[in-house]
Amino acid sequence: MRDSFLGIPTANNQKSWYVSYKYERKSNDIDLLWDLFERCLENNVDSQLFDDCLNIKSVGLASLTMCMYWVAPDHFLPLDANSVKYLKHKFGINFKINNNSNWEQYNELLSNLKDKTDDSFYKISLDAWSYLKDTRGKQYFLVEAYWNNRDDKTAEFVAKGIWQNGFADRYLEEIKKIKENDSIAIKSSYTRNRKNSVMMIKARGTVIENKMDGTNLVVDWEKDFSPFEVPVGGHLKTISLLSKQDQIDTIFNDKKEGARMVKDAEFCNNTILYGPPGTGKTYNTIN
Repeated sequence: MRDSFLGIPTANNQKSWYVSYKYERKSNDIDLLWDLFERCLENNVDSQLFDDCLNIKSVGLASLTMCMYWVAPDHFLPLDANSVKYLKHKFGINFKINNNSNWEQYNELLSNLKDKTDDSFYKISLDAWSYLKDTRGKQYFLVEAYWNNRDDKTAEFVAKGIWQNGFADRYLEEIKKIKENDSIAIKSSYTRNRKNSVMMIKARGTVIENKMDGTNLVVDWEKDFSPFEVPVGGHLKTISLLSKQDQIDTIFNDKKEGARMVKDAEFCNNTILYGPPGTGKTYNTIN
């Protein structure tokens, strides 16, 4: 069994049902999908079955071909965004997914690829993932430094020039996606005045090396860094990828509108801090 899903296209769980709610689905939707599963194993998919499955509500060409690839990677290529971009870059194939996509177009694409390369479809899928990984822009991550919901490792990580995942079986794939020169910041999240979600940025640095074990990063932490608080909520996981430019600017680019230095933060007497375990209530009270 594989111990990694690197290079295998994955779908958002919220968008990978392949069937709708019972009141929305047709009586034969599930039977069609099971039939497709069996035909994929036999490499005996025909146009009628493929197009019927493609017309199921909640199914699109990208998700359908990803499903077929998961079942039989020797015979089918996933048309996820990574693969489509790579096909254009590597083979000059400009395949556009639209509402009129069908089996004839997909099958023609597979035949075209076989004429252009001897690489297997799973090799092409892996190369597509590697291509995107190597060409994507700089990424920005927020990470936690609490182990066992109480041990704050921030000072230790900064002193050693590292960051480590405190879980043996969680977030491994997310961490493997971090690459050299990506930026990371150690944070803790909590609620102020019972309603305002805020975040403490405790350290900030640049990734020098990813050990690719899902646990260890070598980090060049900023020297003489002054922690600060930002009015940003969410991001409660051990690792989160930032996608909103305003949050990136506030946390990493020193455009701290609405931010304040920790030393200037005012705490009233008898203040009650709300938040789940491990979000920094005790740590920030002490400091």
